[in-house]
Amino acid sequence: FPIIVGALYARKYSNIDSKSEATEIFENIKREFLHGLQHITWLDETARRKNINKLKSTQVYIGYPEQLMDDELLIKYYEKLEIHPQRFFESYRNLRHFKRNKLLEKYFLPFKKANWEIFSQTFATNAYYYHNKNSIFIPVGMLQGQFFNPYLPKYLNYGALGYALGHEVVHGFDNVGSKYDSNGNKNDWWHSESNQEFVRMTQCLIRQYGNFQDETTMLRLDGELTLAENMADNGGLRQTYNAYKRWALHHTPEIKLPGLDFTPKQLFWISGAQLWCKVLNNETLYKQWQGTGHSPYICRVLGPLRNIPEFSEDFNCAEGSPMNPLIKCYVW
Repeated sequence: FPIIVGALYARKYSNIDSKSEATEIFENIKREFLHGLQHITWLDETARRKNINKLKSTQVYIGYPEQLMDDELLIKYYEKLEIHPQRFFESYRNLRHFKRNKLLEKYFLPFKKANWEIFSQTFATNAYYYHNKNSIFIPVGMLQGQFFNPYLPKYLNYGALGYALGHEVVHGFDNVGSKYDSNGNKNDWWHSESNQEFVRMTQCLIRQYGNFQDETTMLRLDGELTLAENMADNGGLRQTYNAYKRWALHHTPEIKLPGLDFTPKQLFWISGAQLWCKVLNNETLYKQWQGTGHSPYICRVLGPLRNIPEFSEDFNCAEGSPMNPLIKCYVW
């Protein structure tokens, strides 16, 4: 019962301040990306205009749909479902029929790109971009813990939740998302010259990530399989950092974390990297490197940071060092 669980979770853990703060971060990232699109040299004017229009049309749904707060609506939603505590198989069968009938009902209703049921799993700790809706969903589960706290310094919130938001925004413009227009319809809307340049720039990322190799399993990363996620990581982190810098430029300096000799800008990068700080056993490590569409966690940290000049500046990495290579790859 994900809808009921989602409603209970949202009612207990949602926070108005969190939703407002997260929305502001999203809008700042979106504004920064828009600024970047206006100055990218490899886009022809038609492709630039269409990409700008798509970005402006991107919708974000943060927290939960309002329908989850409506008891009458939820009761009506489940009114045809019969559950018998003492008859498990019958209840299971009824639930299967209920789900099937709910799906069939949609064929007789007006089409809606943004259906509230899709955004009901508020307990998830993952953000989502929907290509066919050109929409992003950030559930309540992402607005707490290591991801976000409205009362923490902005450099931590931008580094963690902001990174996730930026990642999802750029998914609309990666090698998959770029095939969908501003309305979420799949079509060929790029001119050939811009598309050729786009492909050329993605080849740099494919080669770069293809050079990652795990010392334990000796497996090499498939840069083509992971391209969409790598583009989202690189572009998302870059645009989020620019958004944080612009925010910091117009606000009084924030306090540093006590006991740590790091600047706010350095803590931004650390906050983003901590999202991927996990202890893995050999089996999980092997599966990550074997290929899942996402790069292994260590690559999701090292890859983007090596490609962003501001990281090297903030940590004083020597030119040509592992974290400040001479050749950097980027698209957005």
